[in-house]
Order: sequence, then structure tokens, then C-alpha cells
Amino acid sequence: MTKYLHTMIRVSDPDATVAFFKLIGLEETRRFDNEGGRFTLIFLAAPGQGDVAEVELTYNWPPADGSAPEDYTGGRNFGHLLLQEGHLPPQEPWASMPNTGVW
Repeated sequence: MTKYLHTMIRVSDPDATVAFFKLIGLEETRRFDNEGGRFTLIFLAAPGQGDVAEVELTYNWPPADGSAPEDYTGGRNFGHLLLQEGHLPPQEPWASMPNTGVW
């Protein structure tokens, strides 16, 4: 059975974006800061619905070298839809890859 997990959106102002989603009734369910990758993931959902469907906000930190941050114009702020499907057998090339437990 297919399950919808989340929609990812890139944001340039995470505080303002979270405030907007809170105005329409969503709650922050979890947040991850990745120092090595220089990004923050913020997940929001309707109250009590975090296990049903979420919005994932991705904030890419400004470059460490001080150069201009990414510009998300022209639709570049949309990232992906994540669906989980549990009934599809693995296909090549993944079926023959060793499972190392690491991506």
C-alpha cells in the first residue's frame, strides 16, 4: 500500500516560514540541524497528524565563505514528494548492490 509521507520545500527564512505554517494550524514535529551538510530540516504537520502527512522545510545555510546564498526563484524552492511503497520488489541496479546499511 502506498503511503504519502511529506512534501519538501526549500526556504530562505525558516523562522518566517514556520510562523506562516503555525498561522494556518500546523505544528513543528521535529527539527534536525546538519552541521556537516550545512542545512536544517524542519517538519510540520496538522495537530496529531505527524504520522500521516508532513511538510518538510529545508533551509540551506549561507555558504561558509560568505558568498551569496542560493536563490530559490523560478520554482526552485520545490524539492520533492515522498511516498512509501512497501510492495515493490527491488529493481536493478539496486537489487544486486550490497546492503552496507550506509547511503
